[in-house]
Amino acid sequence: MAIAVSLLGCGTDPDVPPDNGGTTLPPAPQNVRATTGTGNQVWLDWSSVPGASGYRVYAGTSSGVGPGVTAPVEVPPPDPNFSPLFKHDCPAGTTCYYVVTAVNAAGEGQPSLEVAGRNGGINLSVQISFRGAPITSQLLFPGDTIGLTVGTVSAGQVVEVTASAAGRDYQLTGIPGSTGWSTSLLLEGVPHGPVVLTVTARDVADNISTQSTQYFLDRRPTLTVLEPLDYTVARPSVHVRLVCHDDGPSCAIRVDGLTSGSGEFTPGPEEPLDLVLTAQGGGIDTISIVARDSVGSIATAARIVPFESSQRLTEVAQAPGRILDASADRLLWADSAQIAIQDRASGAQTVIFALEGDTAERGFLTPSGGLFQLQPRPSSSTAALFDWRGTGAMSLGDIRPSTLNVSQPFAVWAVNTQVFRRDLTTGTTTAVANTTGELAVGPNGDVLYGSGAELWRVRNGSPSVLVNDGFAHQDPVTDGTHVVYDRLDLGPSNQHFTVLNDDASESVLAGPSTGAGTYAVTNGWIAYSKLTLNLEQVWVRPPGSGETQASFVGSSSPRIESLSSDGQVYFETFDRRFLAVPPYSPDAIDVSGTEGRGIFIGGQPFVVIGRSLFAAN
Repeated sequence: MAIAVSLLGCGTDPDVPPDNGGTTLPPAPQNVRATTGTGNQVWLDWSSVPGASGYRVYAGTSSGVGPGVTAPVEVPPPDPNFSPLFKHDCPAGTTCYYVVTAVNAAGEGQPSLEVAGRNGGINLSVQISFRGAPITSQLLFPGDTIGLTVGTVSAGQVVEVTASAAGRDYQLTGIPGSTGWSTSLLLEGVPHGPVVLTVTARDVADNISTQSTQYFLDRRPTLTVLEPLDYTVARPSVHVRLVCHDDGPSCAIRVDGLTSGSGEFTPGPEEPLDLVLTAQGGGIDTISIVARDSVGSIATAARIVPFESSQRLTEVAQAPGRILDASADRLLWADSAQIAIQDRASGAQTVIFALEGDTAERGFLTPSGGLFQLQPRPSSSTAALFDWRGTGAMSLGDIRPSTLNVSQPFAVWAVNTQVFRRDLTTGTTTAVANTTGELAVGPNGDVLYGSGAELWRVRNGSPSVLVNDGFAHQDPVTDGTHVVYDRLDLGPSNQHFTVLNDDASESVLAGPSTGAGTYAVTNGWIAYSKLTLNLEQVWVRPPGSGETQASFVGSSSPRIESLSSDGQVYFETFDRRFLAVPPYSPDAIDVSGTEGRGIFIGGQPFVVIGRSLFAAN
């Protein structure tokens, strides 16, 4: 016989919820969903929980909401014919997080899975820029193209962004791969003064956000410097004439440079400002001009001005730009835009080269035109060389800048290690040698170059060793007959000697000294610096033999600048330029400051400074 026994109250089934007065806790709500509403609203709905007497919604702006963490919002039971629904005000442009629980007589049930939603607002970030750089001030320039970029953050897709400013409307274009939009604001013609920029964005749910910012439109002042041109020489004063144009009430002008007349000035509207600036002695200065309008916009200009107050100089010619070379009938000059030749008699100008961002560094008049070298660019160790012979400027290659040497009618230079000589009369260029040393050319076409202990000469196409005595030979010069160079003893003494070589013999003109002297040779005349009574002086050796002291000033380092075919010598010392004339005396002529250079034209002394050619007297 089988007996069935039931045990009541002897334990509980762990899978059965506790009976609290006959009612169990409700399960977690399912299918919780957050939906974008309008304005700043998020709608929350979920599937009804059987037996629930209400619900609790836990909301927050960071993940991890729920019982014991976030204060709940009580939601009454909905109509049994509809799913529960809750409207939440979520801060604009913010993601909110939600958890829902059901409640009955037994208490609060388990939480739902957390869901997230955003409200229907659109966050806008507005950035304006000029030439790719952000504008951080509230000042705009209507003559410029202003870039407008708008970033958008929205729960729904943004479908349109527009902008308006000063009565002009703009449609922005979406930036691929981002939520940004962009356009250009064309504000030319908009009057001076405040302007409001308004940006409006619309999304798929027709939510609209608008942002307005006030800016101030101001045209930059326009500064026109009528006088002087760059490299106009102050003698010792220079006339400055300028006009400031602005859309505001006034321009404040600041002028700095030279020693008299600088300061703050306020000209009337469209009224030229006339100043006379003065300096003494000789040198070079930059006149800096700044125009500032009523809201702080500025325009700047500058002029390079040499100044020279010597009474021994008489201006005989002037060019529109800096003079590179001068002869009896022509001037070779350059400014920032061009290189040109000026006929001294008629003033006619012939442009021989258009400069496009380059600068003319050196130039020489030739029988048929002009030879000129452009300044090396910062990223290059070479300089472009050109020869103009009445038509187009012919490129002679990218040369080593320090190697160009001219002795009319010949020029010599090096491209890498290859040395070229050019006959400036015929336009014929010949490769003559390979070297990394210094170069020189004579008026007869002889080419000289040093190579270690050897000094080489190329004459009529034939190279030969001129000197090989175990010393180093540097910086040769020649008049076609005489060769002068610096000889350096590489032994313990490391002493320098100025040496003359005339084929028949070699003689020391100056030395020993601790540094290289300066020297020049022309038509048999030789000028050189030599230590005399513990002071370095200029000496001259005329054709034939003998020598004469040509300077008597107390100097430790005179620099010989140029030598004429009849023995006149320009030299510089104590920041002054002197002229010594045969038969020489203690009274060398103090000609000018050292700005520019002293030259000889037809045996007469001249000084080139900036745009001016001066006769020295």
